[in-house]
Amino acid sequence: MWGVSLPLDSGHGVLLIVFAVVLVAPRLGRLIHVPDLVGLIVGGMIVGPNALGLIERSGTVEALGTAGLLYLMFQAGLELDPDDFAAQRRPAAVFGALTFAVPFALGTLVHIALGFGALAALLLGSCWASHTLLTYPMFQEAKAVSNRAVSIGIAGTVVTDTAALLVLVVLARAYEGALTVASLAVQIPAMLAAGLLIVKALPPTTRWFFATIGRDRPSRFVFVVTALYAASLLAELVGVEPIIGAFLAGLAMNRNIVEGSELEHQVRQFGSTLLIPIFLVSVGMLIDPVTAFTDRRTLLLATSFTLVVLVGKALAASFTAKIYHLDRAERLTLIALSVPQAAATLAAVFVGYEIGLLTQETVDAVVLVILATCLLGTLTAHHAIARLPAAPKRATPLGKRIIVPVAPEQPANAIIELAAALGRSDSGTIYPFTTLDLGSN
Repeated sequence: MWGVSLPLDSGHGVLLIVFAVVLVAPRLGRLIHVPDLVGLIVGGMIVGPNALGLIERSGTVEALGTAGLLYLMFQAGLELDPDDFAAQRRPAAVFGALTFAVPFALGTLVHIALGFGALAALLLGSCWASHTLLTYPMFQEAKAVSNRAVSIGIAGTVVTDTAALLVLVVLARAYEGALTVASLAVQIPAMLAAGLLIVKALPPTTRWFFATIGRDRPSRFVFVVTALYAASLLAELVGVEPIIGAFLAGLAMNRNIVEGSELEHQVRQFGSTLLIPIFLVSVGMLIDPVTAFTDRRTLLLATSFTLVVLVGKALAASFTAKIYHLDRAERLTLIALSVPQAAATLAAVFVGYEIGLLTQETVDAVVLVILATCLLGTLTAHHAIARLPAAPKRATPLGKRIIVPVAPEQPANAIIELAAALGRSDSGTIYPFTTLDLGSN
């Protein structure tokens, strides 16, 4: 009557374990100088089905983990400075192309040498071409997101992940015999149309909602979260990984969610204290420590795959740094952002496994690569952050913060509308204030 069966399957039991890991694991990690990211991943591995077996990953944890990943990509787009993003378009495109092509080509050759068939080798090569911005929160915390290398790395993620996922779609359909010119002729325009819809339609829709229905903070926050997951779903419907839709949503709403505002604080806190840590815990729950560290073939594959990722991403970052004269710390930043494997890699591997192109042994090796690259990525990020040059100081735009004096019992519509007009082009915030005469009767 009083016994408890494991794994826990009640919602409150699962959430208790997950929140306990989110609360305790980073703090224990800090005692031995391990980054919070690693602590959360290891904590997920310990409580997951392959170790203590306290909870399963399927169901609640998987859903929340996916939500956290999308939120991470959304915040990455939200925190990109549009001016910096525009200024770094060319290096971002070059880095995105290189960090896709180099690991893809190198990985394909290594996989064929290991005995994989052509389609399986190409699919695994596309896995290492993509990456997940697991280390981005470290640059957030260090207030280094305005550095040009961070902007290049984040923008390049869109290029390489999109390319890698397009390769996945083509290979999966080719393996199933469903690849035709007609299907590609429909899907590619649909992807472009979805991206344009998110980027072009979301900003005016957000402005309209904020100015009419959503004048209170809770409504605005709920609208932002709804728009994020709607964009993710739209991307999925047209055959693109949802993380691309989430990133584009953040980029589109960048000027609507003003830096330093209460809404921006709410959005950041919700992700950094809840959803993103749960995503990292869910990644750790995929790891089987016994199989991963005892099976020789799995270890061989994992070691080979990890070397492909490290060499491929390091070469891509070095080429980009040489072309655009980035210093050593900025080159390490590109490596730290592009080495960790998780989201798109898992998506590609699971698709390959479900259609019979990849074996369980390969999946186990890939999960081990995820742990290794996350560890190495966080260590590299920690090293790079300490050496990054200070971001150049820029003058604050005239309309960034506007203080509006409002007299009691007098209409203020005209002056507030004038302030709004001044601040609109600079995504500014209006601060109305009134001075009270406490000495008057």
